[in-house]
Amino acid sequence: MGDQGIGETTEGPGLRLAGPALTLISPRHSRMHKDDSPVFPSEGLVRVLHLEDNPYDAELADRALAASGLSCSITRVSTEHELEVALVEGSFDLVLSDHRLRGFDGKEALVFVRKAFPDLPFILLSGSIRDETAAEMLSLGANDCISKDDPTLLGPAVRRALSSGS
Repeated sequence: MGDQGIGETTEGPGLRLAGPALTLISPRHSRMHKDDSPVFPSEGLVRVLHLEDNPYDAELADRALAASGLSCSITRVSTEHELEVALVEGSFDLVLSDHRLRGFDGKEALVFVRKAFPDLPFILLSGSIRDETAAEMLSLGANDCISKDDPTLLGPAVRRALSSGS
C-alpha cells in the first residue's frame, strides 16, 4: 500500500484509505441522517486518523483492522503539524497513534486530541511501551494501549472505544 499522507487514497481488502474531509461538524458525528440524527460508525466506514511514521507498522495496523472485519477509511499522518491539520480539516471516529514518533510522541498527541476533541476515542498502538507509560496514557484519557506485537487485539480495542463513546 505504501506510505500514505494527507489526501492520498489507496484501496485494499476491507480498507479505503483516503485524505480528510473538507469540513468538520463534529469528530464523532459528522455524517447525518435525513432527520439530522448522527450516523454512527457501525453503520458504515470507521474513519480512523492514524498517527504513524513507519510505513511497515502502518501496513500492520491496516491489515489488523481489515482482518478484524472492520470497514475503515484511514488517513495517515506522521507529524504533529499533519495531525493538527487533519483534525481541523477532517472528520474522524477514532485516533490511532504510535508512541514514539519523530519530533514528538503519543503522549503529546493524546494531550492535543483531548484538549481539542475530548470525546474522540484515542488508542495507543506501540511496539515498545512500559506498563508505567501505558498506565499514564490511560490516566490521561487514552481508551486503550495495544502492543504491535499482538495486532489481533486492535480490532476489539477499536470496537470497545467506539461503543464507549456512543
